[in-house]
Amino acid sequence: MTKDEVVKAVELLYSHWNDRLPSSDAPKKAVLRAWSDFIGDLEYQDVVTAIAGAALTDTYMPRPGQIRKAVLIQCSQLPPAPSSVEAWGQVRSLAESVGSGTYAEGNFHPCVLATVRQMGGIASVAVSTNGDRTFFTEAYQERVREWEKLHYKLIP
Repeated sequence: MTKDEVVKAVELLYSHWNDRLPSSDAPKKAVLRAWSDFIGDLEYQDVVTAIAGAALTDTYMPRPGQIRKAVLIQCSQLPPAPSSVEAWGQVRSLAESVGSGTYAEGNFHPCVLATVRQMGGIASVAVSTNGDRTFFTEAYQERVREWEKLHYKLIP
């Protein structure tokens, strides 16, 4: 994306939230630099689509990283990590499939499988108490943060 397209995208974003870019030079440059760092390597139309999607659902103006993440999700074959509740459902499904002998790793998100490995492997997934769920979701959320840093990173 060109510098002019970054400016247009940021102005569009501010317009959607009924706001204006700072008018003085230094603050305006700081805002545009922050946005350029996150969206400068993306396609303009993809960024506009992500901004429009955020405008439909978000109450508050998104941060640059949120728009970057939305663009990368919409433009890639990389599925976003499931929510903690969905991930716990996958773990319960995994436990049942292990118990019935129909286990197949291909049906589960990599973050879920990595968290299961971190918890002690397949043998440990036959757990079902509230404490087990809490332990899993805390470990899972940390794993998702690491996964997102790896997959949604800025390109130098």
